[in-house]
Amino acid sequence: MASADIAAASAALQSAGGVGGAGGLRGEPSGSALGPGGWPGEPSSSSSPARPFKRLITKNRSYLETGNLHVDEAVVSYMGKLEEHRRRCEAEGRYQEAKVATKRLADLKTAQVDRLRQELAANQVRELEEVQGVYEEETAKFHLIWDSRMREYAGSVVRAVEELRANQQLQLAGFVEELQRKRPQRARPSRDYLHQREVQDKLAKAQLYGRATQVKNMADALYQAELEATLAQWEAESKLKISKVQARQQTEYEALLQRGNKGRDELELKRVAETERRTLRFRNIVSELEQLHKLEMAHLENFLDGQVLAGKATPLRDPGAFRRRREQLFSLSLT
Repeated sequence: MASADIAAASAALQSAGGVGGAGGLRGEPSGSALGPGGWPGEPSSSSSPARPFKRLITKNRSYLETGNLHVDEAVVSYMGKLEEHRRRCEAEGRYQEAKVATKRLADLKTAQVDRLRQELAANQVRELEEVQGVYEEETAKFHLIWDSRMREYAGSVVRAVEELRANQQLQLAGFVEELQRKRPQRARPSRDYLHQREVQDKLAKAQLYGRATQVKNMADALYQAELEATLAQWEAESKLKISKVQARQQTEYEALLQRGNKGRDELELKRVAETERRTLRFRNIVSELEQLHKLEMAHLENFLDGQVLAGKATPLRDPGAFRRRREQLFSLSLT
C-alpha cells in the first residue's frame, strides 16, 4: 500500500466516530417485535450484558495499539555487534568478511520482519477467536434466558387455563343448584282438572260416593299427568339453559387458548427477531474488526518496507488510534 493511502486510512481511522455510526449498525432492522399483549408471565427485554466485548480490551494487545515494534533483545544485541563487525571489516578492507556479515544481517532482519508479521497475524487470529468465543458464550446465555421465559410463559398459560376451568365448574355447579331449587313441586291446575274436582265435590255432597270415587281417580290421574308434563318441560328448559352456559364457557376456554397461542407465537417472533439482530450486530462487528486488521497489517507492511531496522520504532503519529477504534468497536452491544 502506498504511503498516501496509508495516511488517508489512518486519518479515517482516527476520525471515525464508531462502527456503523450513532444510528446503529448497517443493515439492522428498525423497530421491535410485538410482545404478547399483556399476557401473564410475559418476559421483559433481554438481560444479557450490555457490552460483552469490553472484557477483550487490554492495555497491550498488538504493536499498533502502542505504536511499538517489539523484537528479541538478544537478537538486537547480536545484530548490533554484527553491524559493528561489518563496518570494521569494511574499514580494514576485509570485504569478503563484510559481505558475509551483510548477508547475515539481511537474513536476521528478514527473520525479524517475518516474525513481526506472523506475530501480528497470530494476534489478529486470536482476537477474532476471542470475539467468536464471547459471542457464542453470550448466545448460549441468551437462549437459556429465552428457554426459561418460554417455559415460564407456558406455565402461566396452563395455570390460567386451570383457574378458568375451576371457576367454570364452580359457576356451573352453582347454576345447576339454583335450577334445582326452582324445580316445580306441583303442577299448575288445568281447567279440566279443576272441573273434575268440582264435579267430585258435588257428587260427594250428593252422597254419590261411588261416582265421586271414580271422578276423584280420574282427577288424580289427570293431575299426575299434568305434573309429569310440567316436570318434563322444566327438565327440557333446564338442559337448554345448562347447554347455553356450557357453550359460553367453552367459548371463553377457546378464547383463552387462542390468546395463549397468540402470545406464544409473538414471543417466538420476538425471540427470532432478537436472534437475527444479535447475529447481524456480531457480523458487523467481525467485519469492522477484519477491516481494522487489514489496516493494521497495511501499516506494518508500509513501515517494514521503509525501515527494515532492528530495535524499536514508532510507525504511527498517533499510537492510540487503533486502541481507540477497538474501544469503540468492543463497546457495542449485541442487543
